[in-house]
Amino acid sequence: MVGASDRAADGSWRADVLATDPAGTWRMALEAQLSPITAADITARTARMREDGVTSCWFSDRPRPPWLGTVPSVRLAAEDGGLVVAEGLVKFTGSGWSVPPGVSLTDFLRWVFTGKVVPHAPRATLWYPLRQLAQVWTAPQYATAEDTYVVEEAERQRKLDKRRARLAAEAEKRRAAIDARNAESRARALPEPRRSRRRYASCTVAPGRSCTASSWNARTCSRRWHSWLVSTASTPPRGGAGPKPTGRAGCPW
Repeated sequence: MVGASDRAADGSWRADVLATDPAGTWRMALEAQLSPITAADITARTARMREDGVTSCWFSDRPRPPWLGTVPSVRLAAEDGGLVVAEGLVKFTGSGWSVPPGVSLTDFLRWVFTGKVVPHAPRATLWYPLRQLAQVWTAPQYATAEDTYVVEEAERQRKLDKRRARLAAEAEKRRAAIDARNAESRARALPEPRRSRRRYASCTVAPGRSCTASSWNARTCSRRWHSWLVSTASTPPRGGAGPKPTGRAGCPW
């Protein structure tokens, strides 16, 4: 049953149209909001009606009312000489919300009054061209379908995160093993060049001084001293003094 304009006993609110069922078990205010209003004001007006046991549904024919979805509401548009719901009424299709095509205002109100559509706070995505509204109207079975999807998606995401964490841990373990092998290889390779440099340094002594590496030979001496050794070994100094050629290539060491 739809009555004329009604208001609260204390005058705190006034409905454009107050609809009730024949048994008087529920009352709903139908509000056509054509003038500008803020989201805070429309929320406060809705709350005052709800305190008196009156639910509400707000309507607008403006292109993008900023308060749409803040309270139970829909946006209307003219089509084929009548009004249809253009935004605010949705259905769940697999993984998101979409607009059912061409629902007339008459059908929408009948569904509202019979409980076939109810206000709902969506958690899944409202697909383009829908805006992401805080509240929408939808059928109870679509709300249940979204709940099922959200639970399954959370479980899928949990398994995906677990798998990613496992793969990351395995990759980190492999990197650590590679770093350990590289460090071990460097540790084995570094002492030998150091020993070679020390032995090489013991052979590159100044002329006239003896070499401390008795097992060394001319091949491992520096090119500079090796040339000197060959020339001095083949031509002893005057008086017969000087080192005798020994070892390879006449090296006296």
